[in-house]
Amino acid sequence: MFGFELPSEMAADLVLLGGKVLTVDPENRVAEAVAVKYGRIIKVGSNGDVKRLIGPSTRVIELEGRLVLPGVH
Repeated sequence: MFGFELPSEMAADLVLLGGKVLTVDPENRVAEAVAVKYGRIIKVGSNGDVKRLIGPSTRVIELEGRLVLPGVH
């Protein structure tokens, strides 16, 4: 993607792309994507922002517009 491979220690374990990610922040923003590492959210934002955290062993799930509410289990 960028001509180099992201080192695995910096890459997310899981990336969810192309969805509606409800942030439940004070502005109630809706993002497109989320990245997770070691069971913790490390980035929420646009697909482009989060794609930067994809490495060779990152599991990527295309949400196809589905809704995600991080932190609820």
